[in-house]
Amino acid sequence: FVSTLSRPVLWSRQTSPLLTNDDQFNSCNMYQQLMMIVCYLTRKKLCGRVPVQSFIDASEEEVKRICQGVGSHNGCNLFSSNSIMTVYNVRSKLVNQHCQVASLPEPRQQEVVVACSKFQNQCLPVHYEAYRNQQPANVRCS
Repeated sequence: FVSTLSRPVLWSRQTSPLLTNDDQFNSCNMYQQLMMIVCYLTRKKLCGRVPVQSFIDASEEEVKRICQGVGSHNGCNLFSSNSIMTVYNVRSKLVNQHCQVASLPEPRQQEVVVACSKFQNQCLPVHYEAYRNQQPANVRCS
């Protein structure tokens, strides 16, 4: 499943060139979701910035709370969520100035690790860190 802003290419799991109504609906729905991702990455100038980008499906307040006493400290300035959150890993690249996303990202349920820093007397998330089973150190942001 590859999509670019200029020329989307879709494939179906079926080998037959004819699609059933359900397949047509699912393909159309997947295409719309993929185009939303491509448009978002393009508009924010994020496409191809790094090979894989992660997006947390949570409110800004939920992510902030990880740094503000709800999360567990993992050493240095890293904190883990104490709850499971939904994360989408998106693979994208910029080809001839067109954003390409290889496939719809699958939602992953996992703890989230963020780097936190003090800003205007608040401990705030400044970077999403790849989750690698980091263990808590039970220290708060200072």
